[in-house]
Amino acid sequence: FIGNPFRGHKATVSSVAFSPDGRRIVSGSFDNSMRLWDADTGKSLGKPFLGHRDTLSSVAFSPDGRSVLSGSFDNTLRLWDANTGRPLGAPFLGHSSWVSSVAFSPNGRRIVSGSNDATLRLWPSIPLPPLPIACQRLSHHLLMWDAKLFEKGVKFEANAQLASKICDSKLAIIAAPSPVLTTPKPPKQSDAYK
Repeated sequence: FIGNPFRGHKATVSSVAFSPDGRRIVSGSFDNSMRLWDADTGKSLGKPFLGHRDTLSSVAFSPDGRSVLSGSFDNTLRLWDANTGRPLGAPFLGHSSWVSSVAFSPNGRRIVSGSNDATLRLWPSIPLPPLPIACQRLSHHLLMWDAKLFEKGVKFEANAQLASKICDSKLAIIAAPSPVLTTPKPPKQSDAYK
C-alpha cells in the first residue's frame, strides 16, 4: 500500500471514490457521514458531511468535481457541494428501501441509483427544493406542491407514508391550494424534475 491509512471515520467505510482530477477522495461510512480527503497526504479536508439518518452505502464525484453524490440506508440520495460540504437542496425521495449504489452520467446531467427495492431510478442532477410549500389531503391520497413548480401548476404524489410525515411535520406549510392546480394524473417526484 501507499502511505498510511486514512483515519477519521468512527465505523466501517462502505464506499470510496476519486475526484476526476485524482487529487481528492470521498468516503462514505456506517457512521452516517461522508468525508473528503487529500489523496496525496491522507489528511481529512474540512468537517464530515452530515445529513443522512443512516449508513452511507455509496458515494460518487460529479464529472466536474464540484459536487458529490451519496446514497444511504435511509432510502435517499443527497447532493453535496464538494468544496463546502453543504447539502445542495433536499434529499431525493422515491426508493422504498435502502439505496445500494449511485453514479453520475458522463455529462453530469443525470444521476442513477440502485436500491434494495429492486429498482433503478434516473434523476436530474439539479438540487431539489428543500420543502413542499403546500399539502392537501384528499379522500384516498395526499398531494404536495413543489415550490419551483407551484406557479406552473404541476403537482406530484409521494409515497403515502412519507408524504404524510412531511405534511404533518412543522416544516411544511399546510394550505388549501387553488383549484387551478388540479391535474388528472400527477407525476411522481422523480419525473417532476425532467
